[in-house]
Amino acid sequence: MQTGDAWVFNSISVLYPFIQDDMGLSVILPGLTTGALLLGGMGTALFGGYLADLWGVKRVVVLSLIAVILPVLGFAISVNIWMLLAMAMLIGAVSSPVYPASSRAVMDWLSPRARGLGMGIKQTGPSIAGTLAAVSLPALATAFSWRWAMIVAIGYVVLIIVVVQAFYRDRSVTRTRTSMIPLRALLELMQDRAMAVTVTWAAIFVGLQLIIFSYFIVFLVQGPGLSPVSAGWYMAVALVASLVGRVMWGLISDAVFGGRRVVVLVIVGAGAAGMMLATSFIEPGTGGWYIALVAAGHGISSLSAAGVLTVLISEIAGQERVGIALGGTQIFIRIGMITIPPLFGVIVATWGYPTAWIVASAAAVLVTTGLAVLSRSPRSA
Repeated sequence: MQTGDAWVFNSISVLYPFIQDDMGLSVILPGLTTGALLLGGMGTALFGGYLADLWGVKRVVVLSLIAVILPVLGFAISVNIWMLLAMAMLIGAVSSPVYPASSRAVMDWLSPRARGLGMGIKQTGPSIAGTLAAVSLPALATAFSWRWAMIVAIGYVVLIIVVVQAFYRDRSVTRTRTSMIPLRALLELMQDRAMAVTVTWAAIFVGLQLIIFSYFIVFLVQGPGLSPVSAGWYMAVALVASLVGRVMWGLISDAVFGGRRVVVLVIVGAGAAGMMLATSFIEPGTGGWYIALVAAGHGISSLSAAGVLTVLISEIAGQERVGIALGGTQIFIRIGMITIPPLFGVIVATWGYPTAWIVASAAAVLVTTGLAVLSRSPRSA
């Protein structure tokens, strides 16, 4: 399910070098566009999660994916940066309900002892979509144009719509019957210290993750001087590694740490900090083996926290409020996701890529230390 909206996001990310060249835009473009995608979905993620609690998963997912097709077409025919950003915001607005709804599906169908692994497997969908985008769309953009590559990408969204409509069914579970408006319910959830600390960590860490999606390919093109197609293959290495990482960390959180999700997130955060620092050493002439190792390292750390994080937020909130919790906390998490990639771009434009990667590494260390000291895990039943 989440593969559909993740495919759109990753399709845009891997085409940033082509968009920059075609429209003559600066290095800040990836951060601005990523920020617009996320800003558009801040409110609709909460509302979509609320509707998933009320209506069930299937209706929310199918309607969201149908609605995203038109703004993707608009993005593909954009003639200037303002139209590009407006279409990106609209894409974010109509697609963001897919995340809380699809995550609710995992929480509905799996027992607490299997949720980490189940959510990890579910979160491989975006990695699979990103891998396919990284290895196919740059080649299409080179042969034709990035605009035609975006139009072709719509076909995958249509396929996901057909599969969900044909094969998924909602499980009959206890649903939200409260008259409390979604925002009030969210504010009540955020009074829990464990939730507040976890969401604060997520806002910074997921923002750092977005740096990889927004800038890693651009960095490899502008830093060591790789071609966009070669850089896309290294991004594919990171995404394939994240397939392993997301399942592995989910399984470890269930089987090794007995549902103590915070411990796993601290390990992942520390690994991501190390990989950000390692990225700062990539320069012209750096061996392909080193770049591949760094890409794989990002895959199993920087890009692999989503499944365990989603389960942790859901378990803190409780079964009846999963949709509201996952959709509502996106408001706070997206503040980091919106601000950190453009800030990274500003640092790159001012001091260069090495400094920017070192600052990102320091931020990961700081926020992960705070999570380790201040948060706790609700144990799985």
